[in-house]
Amino acid sequence: MSVIVLLAIIMSVVAMHEFGHFVLAKIFNVYVIRFSIGFGPPILRYKRKETEYVIAPIPLGGYVKLAGEIEEGVRENQEIPTNRLLYSKPAWQRFLIFVAGPLANILFAYLVFVILTLSFGTPRVGIDGVLPLRPAYIAGIRCGDLIETINGNQVFDAYDISDLVNKYSNEEMHIGIIRQKKRLMVNLHPYIQPSSLEVILDKDISPPPTNARIVSVGGVNVFSLKDIYSAITKFRNEEITLTWKKDDISGITKGVVKNAVYSPKRVMIGVMIRIARNKVQRIDKDSIFYRAGVRRGAKILKVNGHRFANWSDFIDLITSLNKQQLVTSGGVVLHVSNGMFLKSVEKISPITKPIEFVFENEDRSIVTVNIDGKSLNSLNSLYFAEGVEYVRYAPMIEIIHAISRTNRFALKMIQAIANLLKGKNLNQFVGPIGLTAVINQGMKSGADTFVSLIALITLNLGIINLLPLPALDGGRIFFVLLEMVSRRRLNPEIENYIHLIGFIFLILLFIFVTYGDILRLGGGG
Repeated sequence: MSVIVLLAIIMSVVAMHEFGHFVLAKIFNVYVIRFSIGFGPPILRYKRKETEYVIAPIPLGGYVKLAGEIEEGVRENQEIPTNRLLYSKPAWQRFLIFVAGPLANILFAYLVFVILTLSFGTPRVGIDGVLPLRPAYIAGIRCGDLIETINGNQVFDAYDISDLVNKYSNEEMHIGIIRQKKRLMVNLHPYIQPSSLEVILDKDISPPPTNARIVSVGGVNVFSLKDIYSAITKFRNEEITLTWKKDDISGITKGVVKNAVYSPKRVMIGVMIRIARNKVQRIDKDSIFYRAGVRRGAKILKVNGHRFANWSDFIDLITSLNKQQLVTSGGVVLHVSNGMFLKSVEKISPITKPIEFVFENEDRSIVTVNIDGKSLNSLNSLYFAEGVEYVRYAPMIEIIHAISRTNRFALKMIQAIANLLKGKNLNQFVGPIGLTAVINQGMKSGADTFVSLIALITLNLGIINLLPLPALDGGRIFFVLLEMVSRRRLNPEIENYIHLIGFIFLILLFIFVTYGDILRLGGGG
């Protein structure tokens, strides 16, 4: 189903993109030979006046074929007047025709976010917990508050908080919050959370004493926390030897590496963001929970007899169970500080009994589900309501918020593309297979999330097409701008060869990202 939805989205986004080129071509009286959605031989075709409208079987793009576009002065049909060929038009008109496609995508994304905001309100970040004795708690922020602004900047999601806290890490922060529809302002200074490492070792072992310093892993000397992490991850599910030293005492600890999590240094204010709500938004019908009687709208009352006050408590409980399911006999969790000193040791035992989940449906019926201790991944069949809250403002304010929010999405996309062009974060490049998984998740997260995802896809397409790369609209825009500056056009044959090379590069890139998608979904990367 998600594949069909993805194809429908791609075709719609492509149609919008090509419609932008089409409209400007018509405005400037360029002869439009064909408007095609998809590539390959036509499945459906319809001709109206001079233009043939086509749907083709390969739905990974589309094109508007303009008379005289391939080679200057060549007519696809001798009946086409010379003044209607693309390259008979002034450079500024060709510039607008080329830029109209990406611009149509980008403007549509802005329109979607404006409509969503006017329909639902402005999304705000809810606080699910406040760490005691940390800046947020001391300043007066409490569980249930909504963060509205940080130093005058609107906050729409958790990423905004992270970005703004990092931006103002060395100065006082003025945070606007909403508490029971009342607006308050608090002031605080963020703090630095040092980097840390968490290592889970299986087997009945004698762990190092606290404050012991790890000096080697598997016989290899280590000089930083990242060294320890890199060395340990090479021994996953294998026995490893940790050599440590405390004062004048040295020792060795052996165990089987089950997991290692490295947390880099972060700037924080001491709050836990509400990422979800205790309400089942959707449930897979082939899951153990559905078969037991859990239905949409249900909430979790208890897990193994434990009640939880908020979603962060639930995540902590599931995280603890996840650690337990990794060990087979008796294990420990080693918490290592930035200085390679052991801060604490947490002993864990394997899960020997079924995990009991107690749900309450909307009709107040109680459902108890017991799952095997090694099957916690069955929780993936439950999709909980998002933790975001929507706040209503005056319509003009909401439009401004929607534009501001879309601006941030666009900026983040530009930054991500810049990193990719530098060779950074290549594993984050998602192809059609990975996008199918994202679409599938979006379909299960509510209408607003799904529509937002469509807007982000079209925004991304518009921005990427503006890149000055051959075979993209941005490449053609670059050559037109060069022509406008130099007052002469590059040799058409050379330009066509450059675009051909760019097209081959895009095909290779498509294969690369598709391969990356397969590795990720297959667990190989």
